[in-house]
Amino acid sequence: MNNLRPKVSIIIPTYNNVRYIGQAVASALVQTYPSFEVIVIDDGSTDGTREVLSIWRNRIRYVWQENQGVSAARNHGLRLARGEYIVFLDGDDLLRPSKLALQADVLDAEPDVSVVHSGWRRMADDGRFLETICPWENAPNLDLKSWLLWKPAFLGAMMFRRRQLVEIGGFDESLRQAEDVDLMLRLAARHCRMVWVREPTIYYRIRPGSTMSNGREQAASILAVLDKFFDGEEIPVEIQNMRHRIYFHTLMWAVWQLYLTDYLEDIPRYLQRTLAEAVVSPSLAMYHWLVQLARYAVQNGRSVGELRVLWPYFQAALGYDDAHWQRLEPVLDWWVGVWWHYLQPETAELRPDFPLYTALPPRRIIELARSAILMNPSVVTLERVQRLWHDLVHRGIVPAAHAYEVITLYLTLFGQSLRHRRWRHAWQAFKAAMWASGRPNAWRNWLAFFTESLAWLWDDKQMRLEIEK
Repeated sequence: MNNLRPKVSIIIPTYNNVRYIGQAVASALVQTYPSFEVIVIDDGSTDGTREVLSIWRNRIRYVWQENQGVSAARNHGLRLARGEYIVFLDGDDLLRPSKLALQADVLDAEPDVSVVHSGWRRMADDGRFLETICPWENAPNLDLKSWLLWKPAFLGAMMFRRRQLVEIGGFDESLRQAEDVDLMLRLAARHCRMVWVREPTIYYRIRPGSTMSNGREQAASILAVLDKFFDGEEIPVEIQNMRHRIYFHTLMWAVWQLYLTDYLEDIPRYLQRTLAEAVVSPSLAMYHWLVQLARYAVQNGRSVGELRVLWPYFQAALGYDDAHWQRLEPVLDWWVGVWWHYLQPETAELRPDFPLYTALPPRRIIELARSAILMNPSVVTLERVQRLWHDLVHRGIVPAAHAYEVITLYLTLFGQSLRHRRWRHAWQAFKAAMWASGRPNAWRNWLAFFTESLAWLWDDKQMRLEIEK
């Protein structure tokens, strides 16, 4: 570590984290970037943290303070920092050795950039690698709109210009959680430019007892931050017009956190609030619940089939009686089953007895298959759609006389591929649709579905399909 004024300050807040703090500090000290300092703010630990860190007393700045919370600890570190660039590292996470070099190079090269964000890798409590998170897939542009809709906030994955953090007053110390989202919203509202380094720069440890393990507090905090933002002055008109959509996405994120942390009894209350924000019928809102939760499941490496455990909470939120729900539940099961068995990029072999749901008319089955393809959170391949169609016809669910309607699935896949900007997939689907258009009666569907597929690229409202008629 250079003894001259450092370019980067790594601020590590910690509280009673003696089991992991040594690993976190060690990961900071082995950075390939030459000019940095490490500041550890001990927020009142009583577990021997000071003694563990004493071996690095000549290589880090260690400061103890009375327990005031992580935001106060980070602000304390920010006041002490000498670096032009700031990195925040929680005491149980690990930096990759190249992190500082990757992100500082961007800030050096682009003076108008205030924040460089990145991906991260999840790891288990024992250090096992779980999966890589690539948040730019949902939020390619880190503007105010993306922060409000997707909230891809993970402080450890970012590098900041110190000047901008000081100008906005650092972290809001009144917030016990979601302080990172609040910070990013305030930066975005000031039109601070933020860019991606599209690779992971940090390992995020999933462990029991962390603040992220309390979904109830997370859900309440994120909504409090959103309320605070919309109660502010000078909200852009474009953002005001998106208010319902932003709250819907935030509420569904809260539902996902409640599900992950086993606060299932709280879920109906949050789902009920989405009904006011969705501005659609309850049954269509339920469709959006399923789509958004399926996205979270796929992004987090979970099986979409797990979502069936939420059906009782869907029913409770909607207030449907058992007779009504018994008519609806098989349709939800069918959707989840099609996603799970056919449309995920990595899927187990289809069970021979998988029910493709024959209680609906063939045309309705085709509509459901279209919606499952179009709203799938992953990019669907032509081979998957062909296998789905083969089974629908082979099992007699779609009569052979209607085989020409495969064109509707191919053109739906064309639209889905365009939305994901997967041009090769789109071209394959288009060619398959062209080939199918030579079948008898196919020409009747071609123009309508081709036009609709193009419209899907521009207007998500065209994609919405009522599941209950």
